[in-house]
Formats: sequence, C-alpha cells, structure tokens
Amino acid sequence: MRKVIMLAVLAGLAMGGTAHAADDNDGTKIDCSGTDFEFKDPDFEVECTDLGRSAVNLDEGLAGDRIKKLFAIRQTGGVTFLLALDQSVLGSRVYMRRGELEDQISRTFTQVVISDWNAANNASGFDTATFTGNFDNGSQLECRAFRREMNRRYEGVGRRVFGIVCTSRGDSEALATLAKLDAPGK
Repeated sequence: MRKVIMLAVLAGLAMGGTAHAADDNDGTKIDCSGTDFEFKDPDFEVECTDLGRSAVNLDEGLAGDRIKKLFAIRQTGGVTFLLALDQSVLGSRVYMRRGELEDQISRTFTQVVISDWNAANNASGFDTATFTGNFDNGSQLECRAFRREMNRRYEGVGRRVFGIVCTSRGDSEALATLAKLDAPGK
C-alpha cells in the first residue's frame, strides 16, 4: 500500500509538481529526442513534456521562455526518480535573475517539503545540495538538488537546467542517477 501511495505522490510531481508548471496539464508530451536532454538507463521509465509559454510583446520586442521537462523513474529495489527542467529565456535584453539554489528548488517543486538542506560538492557538472524530501503521505526520501546556469546576461542568466533526484536507496544512488542525465551546458 505504501508503494501505491508513493507512486501517487511521484505522479503528482511528474504531472504538476512545479510551480512554473501549475498548468502542467496544458503541457504537451513530447519525444525526449526533441529536447536537449538524454537519460541513459533502460531500467528507468522516461517521459518529456514541453511547458513553454507564449511570447509577450514588450515595448522593445518580444520575450518568452522555453521549458522542457524530463521525468525519469525506477521502481525496482526501491524508488528513485529524477525531475529536470531546461529553461531558456527568449528575446533580447531579457534574462532570468540568479538566486539561491534552495529558494529556486522550494519555489519550483512545491509537492516536496524540504528539510535538512546542505550545500554539497559539484556533481556531474552541476551545483548541488542534499536534502530530505518529505511527501504528503509521510514518506521521506534522500534527495539531491542540482542546477547548471548558462548564457550569463547582465545580473542573470539566459538558460538554466535544474531539478531534483530523490531515492530510497541513499545519496550514492542519487549521484549515480544524476550522472545518467546528459543536459545542456556540460
């Protein structure tokens, strides 16, 4: 029964667990080969979604963003999942403000309550931090947040890849799973 509840929580993350994607049900499922993501492990179920938003007209031109999401999960021998977002700003003189990794993760992944946050060493080319992920059903998983920023502009960035890896199998499993993600900026 606990496994069924955990799968329901993970499905919530995959479907609507991001604040940027509150309308994630409006996202379009896409073939992952149409993204800049690649996840290398046949034991994981992988799906990708296009969460891009329309352009807006500014006084000096158009601006918009492009967001692709990759969700990978393995349920054998315990639960392990990775949820990654690739976000780019479109337009000239437009950028995303830089901020603390903990703030970005807690604002974005609203289905996970974060506790025991600790900055960690870089892994697989990402800035990382470890935390305990607390889920609605009372279960806890060991998690690792990750982020890579590219195309620095003014005080911000033009593109970033970020997300979380959570597992019931320990931090070494989270790191091994992150290493299987091939993402922009590496």
